[in-house]
Amino acid sequence: MDPVLLFECTREREIYDVWKNFCNELMHINRFFINFQSKNIQMNIYFNLIFEAIDYMINSCEYYVDSSNTLYRARLFDYEKEHYKKEDEAIGNIIDRIIAYFVKASEEDRASEENVKYYKQVIEKMKEGKSIIHLVDTEYKFVKMVNEIMGFHPNDMKAPPYSKTKQGRINPEGISYLYTCDCPQTCIAEIKPYINSHVSIINIKPKQQLKIFSVDSEDYKTVGLDNNIFIDFLKTKFMEPYRLEDSLEYIPTQFIAEYVKNKECDGIKHPSSVSDDGNNVIIFDENKVEFAKNTNLYCINKITYETTKVESNISRL
Repeated sequence: MDPVLLFECTREREIYDVWKNFCNELMHINRFFINFQSKNIQMNIYFNLIFEAIDYMINSCEYYVDSSNTLYRARLFDYEKEHYKKEDEAIGNIIDRIIAYFVKASEEDRASEENVKYYKQVIEKMKEGKSIIHLVDTEYKFVKMVNEIMGFHPNDMKAPPYSKTKQGRINPEGISYLYTCDCPQTCIAEIKPYINSHVSIINIKPKQQLKIFSVDSEDYKTVGLDNNIFIDFLKTKFMEPYRLEDSLEYIPTQFIAEYVKNKECDGIKHPSSVSDDGNNVIIFDENKVEFAKNTNLYCINKITYETTKVESNISRL
């Protein structure tokens, strides 16, 4: 069988039939142990077509990121929600932010002697190990002000721990990847903030050259696959938005992610479904990137939407 047979398809319907059977097998029949020697010869053909196409893309992809690239990660900053959790961690993060605030205020000569004295008292209380709930209740106004200035601590911008990792387009539940974007506007759009909400953004630099599997046909020009129907079809599957109750729909893209990860790819790139400005770049191992020492905090002032009027052929009586 020609290993690039799917790339030669000129009719999307043929690709759709292969993809539909591939997805049905993963979602409803076999998920963890694919039986390639099954009696269903047609199913073996579908899987081999997909695997051979993916292998060819892995070997031909022209997309890499290294220390010359900057990636961005955003989190919605909610003071009330974030700082009633782990007490020791929260206290440590608040102390770090307050100290940074002191330095910044002193450099700008706007920290009065009275305020500095008060701030130092707050830090001493924290170092004494007082309950974070007690501190937030008694020092709410001050601590809230400091957090709004500083945003999330860089340690809070890393991939979530396994125990808190929910499934996504690329990762199953319990497997944690680092979701980033290649421009700030896209990473803000991806977390769907609301008006007057605050968003913390951190800059991320790869420590070395990382091989990224791309589902954008523009990254396959040298092998003549730019605007290829199969790659563009695959791109739509990585961009399609799904409702929470449609979580099974994520299984095929999760499967492909696991496959390319085991082929020594460091991540996946796909265009954003909510922003035309950039792409999502998901890094499998966050230890291969370096996080900036500070985050930047942004306030959302405006959100725009694009609509299409749905015409009905049913006339009203």
